[in-house]
Amino acid sequence: MKLAEPCGELFAEHQRDAFGGTFHLSDLAASPRLSSWWSAHHALCIRHLDEAAAVEELRTVYSACQLEDGSVASDRLLEPDLPDTRDPLARVRDSAGRSPLIAPPLAAYVAARLSIDGSDAQRDLLDCATRQLDAIWATRLPPDTALPVILHPLESPTPTSPLFDSLVESTEPDEWIAEAANLVRSAVACRLDPERALRAGHSFVVEDPAFCGWFLLALEEVASALALLDDASVAGKLRFRAEMIAEALVARLWSEDDEIFIGFDRQRSTRVARVTAAGLIPGASRMLLAEGTAKRTVERYMRTAASLLWHDNAIAFNPRDPDSDSANEIWRGKTAPAVLQYWGHLVLTRASRTADARALREQLESRIDRHGFAESYHAESGEPLPGGNATSGALVLEMQHQEASQ
Repeated sequence: MKLAEPCGELFAEHQRDAFGGTFHLSDLAASPRLSSWWSAHHALCIRHLDEAAAVEELRTVYSACQLEDGSVASDRLLEPDLPDTRDPLARVRDSAGRSPLIAPPLAAYVAARLSIDGSDAQRDLLDCATRQLDAIWATRLPPDTALPVILHPLESPTPTSPLFDSLVESTEPDEWIAEAANLVRSAVACRLDPERALRAGHSFVVEDPAFCGWFLLALEEVASALALLDDASVAGKLRFRAEMIAEALVARLWSEDDEIFIGFDRQRSTRVARVTAAGLIPGASRMLLAEGTAKRTVERYMRTAASLLWHDNAIAFNPRDPDSDSANEIWRGKTAPAVLQYWGHLVLTRASRTADARALREQLESRIDRHGFAESYHAESGEPLPGGNATSGALVLEMQHQEASQ
């Protein structure tokens, strides 16, 4: 299926010029903002249409959202003076409209991919990426563990995940927004410092397999990119940190019974033993594939006939449940986010499961061909679900590239 032209048209509709650069909105219906998380995904897609535009997207992310300590704000409003009653961060944003919360380091991962795969290494982006990874290491690791913690569900790639049901009181949209607002005020009062948060009783201090997984992948990838540029010192530092994160993931978040990575609630010192597709992300780590646990996850959850996560037409976030037909929230019920298909595809290609990866990509292409771009589809019927980020479907371009690179 030829998707380059429709993807180009989609991104043209979402393009905006602001913050001294160019980027793309993720959701035209929402309050306009630069999302560090989604713009990194956009750069992954756009590089197959226009490499220079992908570089520009990432440069805009870092120039607009990278803070003085190197952390990257999760988003920045285009119009910070206009109130948004549904924004749980409304009262804690800075004067420029930046969120106090940080983004998972996907931008660092993508900066490395652009350098490794591109015709011209972008050293300035790798410097920004290294600062971002250094900031997470310096500010989000409590003194007694090698795993970073998130202090709010909106710092996770999967904010309304069932992993967090015991920590966030409601999944109803309005109540969830109110609870999210309370949590962010508590986190800000603790200066977004894990040690302070633990001492103060902040109720959300979580080792999230999705955030930790992307941190590990970014460390591995940036280390590889810098090694290609003969920066052995920084590459070695990042590789050493990646080894520590990989070991800690196995020690703390690996579920031997379920053969997948789960969460850990640091405030209560309890494991969050719930199987979700968030636990697949560490499975794309080259270190964990070599170590063996990631291969066990792939074998159990990434085969269409036997997997509890791979439904008839797509990977869903939750295991199969014949009694559930919920499609109200992106990370619940039988919803299959387009971005999750990309994550699963990355895991499969890294594990050299090319045929399964191709099947997953073709399933997404089929849904796009029949229904157009959507953020999520029903995991069994394939029907699109309303609202959200249609640009995530363009990740099929990156999936095509991953297969071709095998």
